[in-house]
Amino acid sequence: MTDIIVEAIGVCIQSALGDLPVIYDNVEQNLDPPCCIIQLLENTYEPKLSGRVYHTRPFDILYFAPEESGIQQLHYVSQILMSALEWIQVSDGPLHGTSIRSEIVDGVLHVFVDYNIFTREFHTEDPMAGIDFNGGIKIEK
Repeated sequence: MTDIIVEAIGVCIQSALGDLPVIYDNVEQNLDPPCCIIQLLENTYEPKLSGRVYHTRPFDILYFAPEESGIQQLHYVSQILMSALEWIQVSDGPLHGTSIRSEIVDGVLHVFVDYNIFTREFHTEDPMAGIDFNGGIKIEK
């Protein structure tokens, strides 16, 4: 599911900012700005009742602006990305982004967004298969 979310984020970024190179992994030392990098910060797995599992997936989207861009351009791109990443389209339907925020560190824009989902785990074994029933009806005369 993580790969599907990453691809949906990339599609969302390209539709919001135009045909911008989006890097999913293997970050190179010599980047050619403007470009974006999508990084998954952590992946949590929290079992719940009835076979449900709660997953939190916080992402950091880094935007490297051209050198001639100023701080105003980074703020402008920040607003565009935060608005665009609120809803992304995955194969199961729209997915809502939460805790969306941004910061600029050393001339690089960081947009943070969390995509939290519930999944279900289905077990193939029958939980009642190992139960034996020994008994009957008591008849009194």
